[in-house]
Amino acid sequence: MPDGTFKFPPGTQEAWTKLSQQLPASTGPFAGPGKDTGTGETKDGGKQWLRACSLVVYGAAGAAGDQDFGGGKDNPKPAQQRLFQPAPRDTPSTTLDEVKVTAPAPQQQDSGGSGLELSALRVTFNVHKNTVTTPSELDARIYNLSPETMKKVIQFGRVKLMAGYKYAQYGVIFDGKVVQYRRGKENPTDTYLEIKAFDGDQLSQAITSRRHEAGEEEKAALKQMIERDVKMPVGYMSPKIGNQKLVRPWIVCGPTQKYIRDLMLKYNAQCFPDNGKLQIVDQRDYVEGEKVVLSPRTGLVGIPEATPEGIQIRCLLNPRIKIAGLVQLDKELISGVAFIPGGGEVDKNTFYSGQVSDATMGQRVQMPVPTSPTGTYKVFMIEYTGDNRGQPWYCDLICLALDNDGSVINTPGSVFTRQAPPPPKAGAPTATPPAGLSPSPGGGGE
Repeated sequence: MPDGTFKFPPGTQEAWTKLSQQLPASTGPFAGPGKDTGTGETKDGGKQWLRACSLVVYGAAGAAGDQDFGGGKDNPKPAQQRLFQPAPRDTPSTTLDEVKVTAPAPQQQDSGGSGLELSALRVTFNVHKNTVTTPSELDARIYNLSPETMKKVIQFGRVKLMAGYKYAQYGVIFDGKVVQYRRGKENPTDTYLEIKAFDGDQLSQAITSRRHEAGEEEKAALKQMIERDVKMPVGYMSPKIGNQKLVRPWIVCGPTQKYIRDLMLKYNAQCFPDNGKLQIVDQRDYVEGEKVVLSPRTGLVGIPEATPEGIQIRCLLNPRIKIAGLVQLDKELISGVAFIPGGGEVDKNTFYSGQVSDATMGQRVQMPVPTSPTGTYKVFMIEYTGDNRGQPWYCDLICLALDNDGSVINTPGSVFTRQAPPPPKAGAPTATPPAGLSPSPGGGGE
């Protein structure tokens, strides 16, 4: 581009222009040209909406907490010198530029280490997250690596995925531990290296053995279990969680996950991993961040649908949408909203009034979840899907509506009910709090 203007390859300008018309213009010192505020026309063919993707493998393979971030234990060089150089080869093949990882997993070390940036090749990925203690998952494929580079890649034990748009929304959508590499072929000419990674899998393996003294806040005990035993930093924690004090010494010995779940049940909260941190969110709260507005002009794809599990939404990939975060959606855009014959729209009042039971004819007809009176929805499940050389570039969400007071409008069969502990059976004794925990501040103990 000798004249300094951006030009698209033939046949691609129309596709990028359509994409730019679905998203709001970015702002700030690094914003792209965007749309003209007077005419509404897109400048430079929608240059600012070019996709951006970064897949970096880094850190040594091994158990959680391993401090070797130099690219494998077999390399005797100091960590700061372990940058791989492409080996000379006789036959032409694709090589990768070395990259310096400046922000590795904070729970393992603060300084940077070496890694390999893989997004110069074709990368496909699928990331699944939800608001339970099960690990977040990443399935990624990198295509047509040279054999020499593939040998280097499999020496690393962690992977970080960032995605979005070059001049707009861009951020981390996964950071976790690699559990498996798998080599394969899609056809006689295209090979791939598949990466299977988890974030938060150490939660199910952690063991706690500790005594907490009377008078200690439950919040401090919870943080100790997470940071010392699970070896993960605490991300966002709702202010009301763990404010009560122990009325007697609490001796914990056993799976850490069990004690964390007991505390979550007591405080009506959810605990889940997200990008290397453990988030602890009250059911009436949400993680810090902005409320993302979804509409056909801001990336909404297709038509949202109300189902018995929740409001299912697809939009263009946006790293600002967080698990347990909020989105804003106009009710008029939602399909499948239920109405009672002779009445109005199904809401939380009609759902439990008996009208819905009559209308579902003995549960032979499933009733979709109600919509929000304020248009605000909490994200309970999210799946990122992308291909940096293909069409997929989406977020698929399952959300539940928030009421006027900010509480989740829950219904039987929804994603919230499936993730919450089952209610006790009729006649069964009520659950008692864990040893050392009182039902209320100042509650008595034995």
